[in-house]
Amino acid sequence: MNVIYILLTNTRSMLSRSIQLFTNDPYNHVSLVLNEDFTEIYSFGRLKKENPLIGGFVNEFQTKIYDHFEKTNCLILSIDLTDFEYTELRNQIGRFKYHTTNFKYNIVGYAGFLVNYPIKRKKAYFCSQFVGELLQNSGIVYFDKPIELLKPNDFARISNTKKLYEGPFNLFEPSRKISDEMYNMIRLAMINLSE
Repeated sequence: MNVIYILLTNTRSMLSRSIQLFTNDPYNHVSLVLNEDFTEIYSFGRLKKENPLIGGFVNEFQTKIYDHFEKTNCLILSIDLTDFEYTELRNQIGRFKYHTTNFKYNIVGYAGFLVNYPIKRKKAYFCSQFVGELLQNSGIVYFDKPIELLKPNDFARISNTKKLYEGPFNLFEPSRKISDEMYNMIRLAMINLSE
């Protein structure tokens, strides 16, 4: 059995607070985590932690977004997957990693989400659209509404999840806290793979 994690967050940034005005939910961002040491945290979000306006496909471990927003609150849910589901999910993530520069943040789709009108754009996603599409295309979860209308908190209602942790992200201690030396080794390996 394989385990993945759904990471729901609220960074308390200005953008995060403005999104919360529309959703009125405690969490306004969602990511998929593919390993227990939380070095593979995938979503659509900021490409640079200082600039919320430039977004795309990211590994949030590499961008160190949660180190930048130290007051981030989170809810971490785990889901058990079959070998087939896990392989399908990994394959989909692999396509995003291989073609990273082809994808962009779906700001138009996000505007549609805010007014409850689904807008799908080619090679463009926002966080909950990305996570929802991957989970559904892998056969893990089927949603009863268009993927483009999923809110991050909809993932907290998935029936086969287990709550692992809720609270400040910087206090969460899986195998996440790895040394800078290990981080640099992983980063170099990933850079070499992308070349």
